[in-house]
Amino acid sequence: MLDPQNIPVVYPERALKRRWGGTMIAMFSVDRGGNVFDIRVVEPTKYDILDEAAVSALKRWRPPKALWGTVENRVPFVFTP
Repeated sequence: MLDPQNIPVVYPERALKRRWGGTMIAMFSVDRGGNVFDIRVVEPTKYDILDEAAVSALKRWRPPKALWGTVENRVPFVFTP
């Protein structure tokens, strides 16, 4: 499982104010050009807004070259208010 520390996630303000948290696990693939695709939430939090924030972060993320051309990468996102 990948360490998500290098994937910047914006914690939604509404979720912070309401002290919503949880852990979400996503799977994704990376093409040979370094583009993330086929993002899937395999274990959601209780809050769609947190899951959407993690998916959005993965869409923006530029993975290291070691991941280019890989499939079925798994990463946890822990949201702690």
